Parts: sequence; C-alpha cells; structure tokens
Amino acid sequence: MPPSDISSAKAALRSQLRAQRQALPPEERARQSTLLARKLSRQLQRRRVTSLGAYEAVGSELDLSPLRAQLPTRCVWHLPLMRGQILRFAPADGPLRPGRHGIPEPQGGPLRQPWALPLLLLPLLACDEHGMRLGQGGGWYDRTLSACGQRLPLTIGVGFDLQWLPEVPAEAHDRPLDIFLSAGLARAFSPRGEQWLTGY
Repeated sequence: MPPSDISSAKAALRSQLRAQRQALPPEERARQSTLLARKLSRQLQRRRVTSLGAYEAVGSELDLSPLRAQLPTRCVWHLPLMRGQILRFAPADGPLRPGRHGIPEPQGGPLRQPWALPLLLLPLLACDEHGMRLGQGGGWYDRTLSACGQRLPLTIGVGFDLQWLPEVPAEAHDRPLDIFLSAGLARAFSPRGEQWLTGY
C-alpha cells in the first residue's frame, strides 16, 4: 500500500476509534481503569520497579490515576514533556500545567531522557496482533522510541479492551510494542515482553 494510502487509512481509523472510545459509559471507563490498575500494579511491585514513564490522560484516554494510587511511594512516576523533537520525562510530584497541545506537564524536577527509564506506559488509539500501535498522529512517541536506539525501555501500550484490533495500518517507521495491556487482555510481542509478563 502506498504511504499516502496508509496515512489515509490511519486517519480514518483514528476518527472511528476516538468515537468508540468516547462512547464508553463513565462507569465502564472507570471499571476498566481500575481492573487494569490492579493487574499492572501487581506486576510493577513484583518486579520492584522504582521509576517509570507514564502519561496524564487527556480526553477519552484510559485514566492511569488508579494505577498511580496503588504504587508504593518509592516508585517515581514520570510524565513526558514535549521538548525539541522527542519526549523527555520529569517526576510528577508537583503541580502540572498545560504544555504544548494543552497536555499537562510537570513544572520542576530533573529531566530524564526516555532511555534512562526502565519502562514506558504509552497511550494509544489501537494495538494489533503484531504489537503495532496507532497513536494520535503527532509522531512524538515514534521519534522518541527511534532516538533510544538500542537503549529502548520496555514499552507497554495501555488502553481499553475495544482498542485491541486484528490489524492496524503500519508504516516503515512504526515500532511494535513489547506488551499491550487492558482490563481483559495481556499480550506480549517480544521475548522481553513475554518474560516480563510471565516471569520466565
């Protein structure tokens, strides 16, 4: 498929998925966020994760605040800042203010490069059976992960159950995730993703 056709297919799918995600009733949205938080917090505590990169939910994205509330205080929660061409991360232990595109960002603390974190929790519109992630279209995570080279953190896409699809359109620069997690699903797409999920 020509690149222009792939871009058009992505744009159409984004519109469809945003509408489906926004149509989720608030109680179902809260239920799935809580179930995912329980599942993921157990994994993070079992592996004694002391820092991670996450995101602040915007619009209809899955809310990670139930997960953050379940983690021990020793686990430092970092949020992305849009600086230059890639994302950098800062501790989210103070007030947040709207940054570029109105996305809340930390206002203080040391900036960390993405490859300095052991894992990243990524927002998404969809993930498919090959681990390909469909994002919002700004390319921030694609550029950030590409900049990590061989120092790539474990990448975990998180979302609602309906965001799991058989296939999403992919381009040459798109990178597969290590793991997709939702309230009802846990899928690994790489050896290290499989090891992280199973412990083997």
